Amino acid sequence: MRTNSQLSSKVLRSLSKILGQEFVNFWLEQAGSTQSTDRCLAEVVRIDRETADAVSLWLKPNALFKGFEAGQHVNLSVTIDDVVHTRSYSFSNAPTADGLVRLTIKQTPTGLVSRFAVNQLESGAIVELGDVFGDMTLANTQPDLNTQRPTMLLLAAGSGITPMIS
Repeated sequence: MRTNSQLSSKVLRSLSKILGQEFVNFWLEQAGSTQSTDRCLAEVVRIDRETADAVSLWLKPNALFKGFEAGQHVNLSVTIDDVVHTRSYSFSNAPTADGLVRLTIKQTPTGLVSRFAVNQLESGAIVELGDVFGDMTLANTQPDLNTQRPTMLLLAAGSGITPMIS
């Protein structure tokens, strides 16, 4: 069962104080909600099949997601056979006004999470996002235009292409 109601953070904090954080989070999860008092959950709203072994996941994070800069990455956690597995993936889109984020994942032969994402994950699934990290952003890599030539050559290959797309 899914709930479309979006409880405000204030209401969630109040309920957590009265009923306990674990209790509130448990019932939010049972209702299929991405709301949480302490975790950044996201709904898979769309899956684009890029190639036979790669997909782009479009995710709608809850209010606890603090955003990202192009070039950063995030830990994605999924539950496979009742065990939570976490892997790091780069964002493959720039921040958008609607708050959707895209992770492009290529299946690797021994990659449990990548195989699951490419072959089994479905729209409507709930995943968890960790804190955003990484400094491969233009703010940290662009030349100082006052002292250097205002040109830049960016090269990427393999999995390094996704932060460049972002």
